[in-house]
Amino acid sequence: MADKVPVKATFSGTDVNGLAEFTTSDTVGVAQGGTGATTAAAARSNLGVSGIFNYDAQGTMKTIVVTVGSKTSGHPNSGGSSNAYYLDGIEAPFLNLTQGTYRFTQSDGTNGGHPFAFYLDDAKGTAFTTGVTTNGTAGTSGAYTQIVVDDTTPFTLSYQCTQHAFMGSYVHVGGTTTILGQTIDSDSNTITNIVNADIKSNANIALSKLAGGTANRALETSGTGALQVSAVTTTELAVLDGGTTVGTTAVADGHGLVMNQGGTMAQTKVETLAAYLDDEITAMPNLVTTAATTVGALNSGSITSGFGNINNGSSTITTTGGISGGTLTSTGNIVVSDGGNIGSASDTDAISIAANGNVSLTQNLSVTGDLTVSGTTTTVNSTVMTVVDPIMTLQTASGGGALSSDSNKDVGLAMQYFSGTAKTAFLGYDDSAGKLTFIPEASISSEVVSGTVGTIVANLEGTIQTAAQGNITSLGTLTGLTIANGGNIGSAGDTDAIAIDSSGNVTISQNLTVQGTTTTQDSETLTVSAHLIEVNTGLSGANNNDSGLVIERGSTGDNAIFMWDESADKFQVGTTTATSSSTGNLTVTTGTLVANIEGNLTGTIQTAAQTNITSLGTLTALTVDNVAIDGANIGHTSDTDLMTLASGILTVNGEISVTTLDIGGTNVGSTAAELNLLDGSAKSTSSITIDDADAFIIIDGTTTKQIPASNIKTYAGGGITVQEEGSSLSTAGTTLNFVGDTVTATGSGATKTITVADESLINAIIFG
Repeated sequence: MADKVPVKATFSGTDVNGLAEFTTSDTVGVAQGGTGATTAAAARSNLGVSGIFNYDAQGTMKTIVVTVGSKTSGHPNSGGSSNAYYLDGIEAPFLNLTQGTYRFTQSDGTNGGHPFAFYLDDAKGTAFTTGVTTNGTAGTSGAYTQIVVDDTTPFTLSYQCTQHAFMGSYVHVGGTTTILGQTIDSDSNTITNIVNADIKSNANIALSKLAGGTANRALETSGTGALQVSAVTTTELAVLDGGTTVGTTAVADGHGLVMNQGGTMAQTKVETLAAYLDDEITAMPNLVTTAATTVGALNSGSITSGFGNINNGSSTITTTGGISGGTLTSTGNIVVSDGGNIGSASDTDAISIAANGNVSLTQNLSVTGDLTVSGTTTTVNSTVMTVVDPIMTLQTASGGGALSSDSNKDVGLAMQYFSGTAKTAFLGYDDSAGKLTFIPEASISSEVVSGTVGTIVANLEGTIQTAAQGNITSLGTLTGLTIANGGNIGSAGDTDAIAIDSSGNVTISQNLTVQGTTTTQDSETLTVSAHLIEVNTGLSGANNNDSGLVIERGSTGDNAIFMWDESADKFQVGTTTATSSSTGNLTVTTGTLVANIEGNLTGTIQTAAQTNITSLGTLTALTVDNVAIDGANIGHTSDTDLMTLASGILTVNGEISVTTLDIGGTNVGSTAAELNLLDGSAKSTSSITIDDADAFIIIDGTTTKQIPASNIKTYAGGGITVQEEGSSLSTAGTTLNFVGDTVTATGSGATKTITVADESLINAIIFG
């Protein structure tokens, strides 16, 4: 085997330990130190690898069959689940994929409970879903996981079960870069992730290919050891390197300084450095002078900006002039003389403080924080008071908290006005009544309000409750009105015209008139006690509209209708597209009415079971299944008893004229003339020659049949022997005895002449 630069592998001659890169021409001895290997599977087991599959979709979709079986010693991951994925029959092979589409089918039943998925690592820390689609449930027909490999796909992935650990192996894209014994072609790919890989010492990495890389950026490692682009620019690195270019950026609060903190470069604010320098200057004895520490007045000169803080201890700073400049901060009290002022340079008396502490503001007061007034009275004399807060809270506990007990005081607004005399109106909460109240002429004593309730003019929503309400003369729009259970609504002359019980049932004791254009009744059951319902009430003049009942059928089909057809002057039943708002002559498709009918009918009568039709007009056609006649006769207007009925007998008192006649399931084909021959009343006067094919009618037992004439000849035999007075003329043939006056025999010897005077023989043959 040719020498290779191993990845986590060592070589000794032709032996290799660890993972290494091999080409198709390399050979590996798998029998050294073992029992040998006769199959590829045994060879992989001896090597401790599952195999390397090189798949090239070549622009089409490549299908790989996935099954699940028991994990063997040849699996690349010995831990985790005892099961393993088998791809095209190979246990957990390393996959080397080129760009294309790969479908891993999981239709085989062994895949049940083992969904196939891709991850950035074999421990399934991060799932990879870009270009990955799934279909169906693992273990069922049509189930698969599909990945589209392109130049954005990470060149190292792992395929694993979403439910169990370490069933699969690795997936690499490409074929020239060796990582963990797998060959990856990354020449045309953007490498987004390198995991557990050793980069050869002579490898070149184009930093422009790194995701997120921009010009003039440094590289760094992440907390997991991954190579990533730093936010540090090359210009910033040049400063750390001791660049000679010095800027003129002004130092300000919030700026940072870089310093060496015990061997670690760190950044701190300039304010931190200033505090440090201040402490160090104070501790420098050579800087402290007698003049700087002398106790007394500062009679001349000025303290300029940047001097720092002046700590005067418990002493007083007194000035007859003004104090101007920046912020004045005091941890103690600021006291002005009685009647003194506090103001600005342009308005020196904006705040005036009297000797008793009363404060007067001559200008606007803006408070950005909380304002607490602890006195007994707060008076606002401004023309306009604006409150930004949407909710004003009255009567809080001390400190602004909630009350812990009833104060027994009314809470609200007291509004003073003049109407003949000075008066006070109150709008607020009546503590004793527990209600919001309005008293236009209120008396207030110890913060308890009394007086007569007044009138509020407003649009109201909600429930109106009153102990005694004689009359409501005018209302706006009511969205709801609730009365007591069993209460009534009425007029002065009929106070209980409308009664409403506790269940909400409404009883109207007087007439109800609805004058709108539409009345909608949404109850499930409508009960009407009136014996007549009138429509078109109040109609005057001619009616041009059909009237009736329309039944909405929804998506089932057109509406059903029962109506009076005004133009036809008839009732009509059927279906229509008309609605209750339709007018004029309606279009109706005639339907079926199932009912017992009396009177004249137009159309077709259809009924599954009709027990009795007592009276009809003239029927042009009638089709029935069964007819029962409650009487003896069926006839014609001119012959009412043409047919007489009795139990089991139909007597026709006249002629029957039929086209065909069927008796017992057999069609009677004889003509009337042929049937008359059986009557014997019409003898033929013509003679015919009887042939063998001609037929005779005989009675076979009790059944009348037709037989050919040849049967008669066969029955009669070969001849006739006439026997006279007991003497035989011949012993051959059949002996016939002729009895009667109509049969005579003449002749002598072997020849005899038999004469039949009438039809006796024929009658015997036909009628028996």
